[in-house]
Amino acid sequence: MYRAMLSMSENLHTRVRGLVENMDKTSDQLVVSSKEFATNADDMLMMGQSINDTVKVIYEGANSQKKSADDSVAAMEEIAQGISRIAGSSATVSDAAVQAVDIAQSGDAAMKRMLFFKRVLAFFRDCL
Repeated sequence: MYRAMLSMSENLHTRVRGLVENMDKTSDQLVVSSKEFATNADDMLMMGQSINDTVKVIYEGANSQKKSADDSVAAMEEIAQGISRIAGSSATVSDAAVQAVDIAQSGDAAMKRMLFFKRVLAFFRDCL
């Protein structure tokens, strides 16, 4: 019976030693895995910060482009208003030019009538 107990004790001791050795290896693997996880987490954090910085740059560029587009729209509206004013002024000048031509033609006709009457008067003066 003593031998059986001694044998059982040795078997138990062997099993416990195996468990302790396995737990030691598992602990070592857990430490290595934890370090790798921490390194990967730091890498992910740095990538996240880099992405955040890139998004900020893209956002600022988009805002700059929007401001430029808004400025272009305002400039185009001012140009369109200027063109409209020029067109209105051109129409006024054109109307004035037509009136000036009409007045000039009327004056020309009046001058021709006066010349005709002058000749008629000269003719009658010569005849008398």
